Amino acid sequence: MNLRHGLWPMALILLMAGCGQQVGTPASETTTAASTASPATAASADRNAVRDVVERFGKQMQKVSVLAPPDAMRPQLKKVYGDLLTPDLLRAWLADPSLAVGRDVSSPWPAGIDIDRIDCPTTIRCHVQGQVRYLGSNEVEHGGVAARRPVRLRVERKGTDWRIAAVEVGKN
Repeated sequence: MNLRHGLWPMALILLMAGCGQQVGTPASETTTAASTASPATAASADRNAVRDVVERFGKQMQKVSVLAPPDAMRPQLKKVYGDLLTPDLLRAWLADPSLAVGRDVSSPWPAGIDIDRIDCPTTIRCHVQGQVRYLGSNEVEHGGVAARRPVRLRVERKGTDWRIAAVEVGKN
């Protein structure tokens, strides 16, 4: 028997056997790469969306002066944070602006949030830990960071939107 002709049908049989369902495995238990990747892909997309909301919030913090009188601060809160916060958190900050976070001195000012960790215990809630990065004129000119403060955020999903539901900024 010619090896060339004898191996070719055997290879074809093995290849075809590998493409089908395993013998003895019910169709309902057979998984594909696409079906097993979907939850991981969704989780990754959720984490990216949460990261985006938190990073945008961190950049906006310098635009809200928490030293301003409450009547001047309320319009800032709506304009700057309106699309980043849950309606409940925005209402709470509008009712009592002293609860809001933002720029509390002229320098250094909050320049962003560096995310250390994102934990998502459910598909609609994530907890974020990080640090608010503060800059002053010297750091803008020469580089570096003037100060860092720990921050914890709870981010929740309503439909397809992720919004910040709670913020806690620690002391230096």
